[in-house]
Amino acid sequence: MASIEIPWERYGTIAYIAEAVGSLGKTALQKLVYFLQEWRRVPLGYSFDLYTYGPFSADLMGDLDYTAFLGAVNVQYIINGGYSISSAEKNQEVRDRASAFLTTYEADFAEVVRLFGKCAAWQLELRATIHLACQQMLSTMEPLSDEGIVDVIHSLKPGKFTDQQIKQAVDELREHHVIAN
Repeated sequence: MASIEIPWERYGTIAYIAEAVGSLGKTALQKLVYFLQEWRRVPLGYSFDLYTYGPFSADLMGDLDYTAFLGAVNVQYIINGGYSISSAEKNQEVRDRASAFLTTYEADFAEVVRLFGKCAAWQLELRATIHLACQQMLSTMEPLSDEGIVDVIHSLKPGKFTDQQIKQAVDELREHHVIAN
């Protein structure tokens, strides 16, 4: 009989973030997991593509639904738009199933939550989009100047962010070594 591989590390990650951050939306969850995987190199196996609100993984949304089904998180629609994700009754149980993984990457989780856990969704969207753009440019061996990053973000998200917001985010990301200087 074939066995089914259950990705407890993914469900545990979602449960951990909900517990550590408190209440967050789907956009914030996407970006926090993006930074865990793409900046801190936590091996979660998600594929992220640039979408309306920055890097997005459809598989992560499926895992969020399943983590909610397991009773580890609550996902509630907010009447004026968006969702609220929070810790639920079986949160600790799901984190326990992923305890070896969470312990191995404990410092990475702590750093992502420390730097980004209190950011608004729009701030996370901007920072994750900057990170993605810089990573894609590095893969083609073309490092971006600050002005180049501003231009790229304006082309990806016309009229959404000011030059000042982008430059401030770039400075913060460089200061914390999230993107290269």
